[in-house]
Amino acid sequence: MATPERRKFKMHDALLTSVIRDQAGSLWKGVLEGIQNAVDAGSTTIELTVTPEKIVISDNGRGFTSLQEVNDYFETFGTPHEEGDAIFGHFRMGRGQMFNYGITTYRTGEFRFVVDIEKDGLEYDMHQDLEKHPGCEVTIDLYESLLDGERFDLEKRLRQAIKYLDTPVFLNGEVITTAPDSAKWDYEDDDAYYKLDSTQTVKVYHLGCYILDYPAHNLGSGGTVVAKKHLMVNMARNAINDQCPIWRRIKKFYQDKSKEKNLRKPRLDDAGRKHLIDQLVIRKVSFKEVDKLKLVPDSNGSYLSFNQIFRRSDKPIAFAPSGHRGADRAMSSGMVTVIDEAVLEDFGVDTPEEWVALMERIIREDKNCWFNSPPVMPLSDIENAYQGFFRIIPQNDWKPVETIWMKAISQADREVAGWHRDAWRDDYRTAYAHPFPDKSYINCRELVLGESDLANAWTDGKSYIAINRDFLAQLKNRDFKDCVRLAQLVMHEYCHHENSAGESHLHDATFYQNYHDMHETVAKLADKLLAKLPQVSAQRCKSTTTALRRVLDRQKVVVRTIGDLEEQESKLVKEKERLEALVKERKAAKSRVTAERRKKRKLAASAEKVA
Repeated sequence: MATPERRKFKMHDALLTSVIRDQAGSLWKGVLEGIQNAVDAGSTTIELTVTPEKIVISDNGRGFTSLQEVNDYFETFGTPHEEGDAIFGHFRMGRGQMFNYGITTYRTGEFRFVVDIEKDGLEYDMHQDLEKHPGCEVTIDLYESLLDGERFDLEKRLRQAIKYLDTPVFLNGEVITTAPDSAKWDYEDDDAYYKLDSTQTVKVYHLGCYILDYPAHNLGSGGTVVAKKHLMVNMARNAINDQCPIWRRIKKFYQDKSKEKNLRKPRLDDAGRKHLIDQLVIRKVSFKEVDKLKLVPDSNGSYLSFNQIFRRSDKPIAFAPSGHRGADRAMSSGMVTVIDEAVLEDFGVDTPEEWVALMERIIREDKNCWFNSPPVMPLSDIENAYQGFFRIIPQNDWKPVETIWMKAISQADREVAGWHRDAWRDDYRTAYAHPFPDKSYINCRELVLGESDLANAWTDGKSYIAINRDFLAQLKNRDFKDCVRLAQLVMHEYCHHENSAGESHLHDATFYQNYHDMHETVAKLADKLLAKLPQVSAQRCKSTTTALRRVLDRQKVVVRTIGDLEEQESKLVKEKERLEALVKERKAAKSRVTAERRKKRKLAASAEKVA
């Protein structure tokens, strides 16, 4: 039998070309590789210049000192680093990321290399025996010039990527790095620096250079981690090996501190809430530690504690999509607790019954407390018990008082909105529209009267807003407080850009942000409505009884003269004080005159005795 021939695998040039191109996910990552190479070369300062046409990375490190180094460390991809000779490098692959974006020129020692993979592929030009250049300067003449927005984004990402690098880096003459030991941190240990905040991600820095955004709910809180030691990262340096012992210690420390912080918080953010739920499910926190925290969202977007859900075993619970109309009505009745069905995913279960069973096990294992589980009501029962109707009432059927309110709010709405370009058209037609804080415009909608057993108001999201007749009947005082209530309701519906009369009535983060930003418009609309009410009432007086006309006139006078009455009252108070002071002064004068007369009589009597 012939002896087998031992052979060796080889790498085709196409694979190396693919590695160079594919690992270059973005330009800023390529520039970051150049900066990290400069740090590995022992640089104490790095100059970075960015223009639309080129990028220059200049350092004062070792550079390439011999032809052997060029052959081993520049021409050859994949040569491993020796232990301790680099901070960031592993297999000398990263420099290829820069080659993908432009003609890359190295000037170092007595050498000059020019790499143009678009033109020359895997070949490059090397010039030798040049005047010695200290350090290394890498110039990338970009294949495509940067637009203003692309240049801004590149500089912004670079500032973030090397924010905590120990080595000073200057970007167009401005230092953009901060030594981590000079920054302010919440915690520090031998492995890393830690800062916790309310953001939704944890920015992870490896020896001062950005790696990735880690989901905040996995660690319990948003924030920043700057690892002091070498982590096990992938070739692209955008992921960490889960088996890295240093990273496992960092995660545990961060989770422990997040847990301590979250257990003390009166109100949790979404990351802290989800993390505590995870910790509860895997029994890292006890039920007693979290039973009073508001961890469970209800169908209206508020949050409930376990105490609120389980303290009454006779009050059923149900699960429904967020904003479900029937669920909203059921919650308002106080007869059932309706939980957002999204919580099932948070707890890792599929059905309400599985969630109740899971909670029973968790509570049972905590010997310090006990609750009886409430019954689960199917969503279909909620929909059947609290189904609603929506109906527009024809204007001929409006009551006189309803007509006054609707005309007043309609006129006030258009005057507060103003005449703007039609927000729904591409041409330059104009219409009454409300300016929103994001500089967009929402066309005024027709305000109509309606009837519903579920909502005080609803809208189709574009053409009309219906006000419930029952809601208007509650506005009996016709004062500023009532005007504010109606103005708030109208602006609430303006923030809905889809039909809000269906079963799903969602209030997402965008809705709440819009409604919050419209508070000034609510105040203006209420003030304008208060002024419009007597005007519209006066117009209707022409066809009403004399008694009603007198009432409305008195209302108009009261509304418009309340300021004058307050001013008059202030003047009367001042006049009273002046008169009181005058009386007091006259009494004092009278007392002085009386005393003078007594004195004169005594003197006269004394003179008469002497005589």
